[in-house]
Amino acid sequence: SFGSQAKEQWHTQIDNYIQTSIKDELSKLNVQELNANQARDLLRNISNKMRPSHGGGPSLIDDNIKHEFMNEFKTKYGTNKINADEAWEMIKIFDKKQHEKLGCCEKKSDGKEEKDKKWEELFDEQFKELYGDLNKTKINQQQLEDLAKKIKEKLRQECPQ
Repeated sequence: SFGSQAKEQWHTQIDNYIQTSIKDELSKLNVQELNANQARDLLRNISNKMRPSHGGGPSLIDDNIKHEFMNEFKTKYGTNKINADEAWEMIKIFDKKQHEKLGCCEKKSDGKEEKDKKWEELFDEQFKELYGDLNKTKINQQQLEDLAKKIKEKLRQECPQ
């Protein structure tokens, strides 16, 4: 189905993003390995992209949504033709409403501290699970990618579709 294809594509993009970002950051730092704190900082910097919206898949537009959009359109413009800018404004308003209705998307401002705390917990939990002692272990690029992907999966589970 189109939905699962789009979801697969999204996962591939995110995995590529993780790989490229980690590689870039390591070459900027000019190191092969990082300790847990450095790894945490690096992954936190790239983690915003790993947080899914709608569980990582596109929202599905059903008939109710279509009717809602058509009603809103008729209320605002009647049967008049509209230009591209007006159409774009309608789409933006409509998209915002859909995000609010689905309720899963990250809201930028509210609960930021709570999310950061949750992220720290996820990081520590995944790090220990994969590599043991936080203070003694050094991890390389491949291990960082594995860790990032594990965290991405956990983040996705926190926000099911």
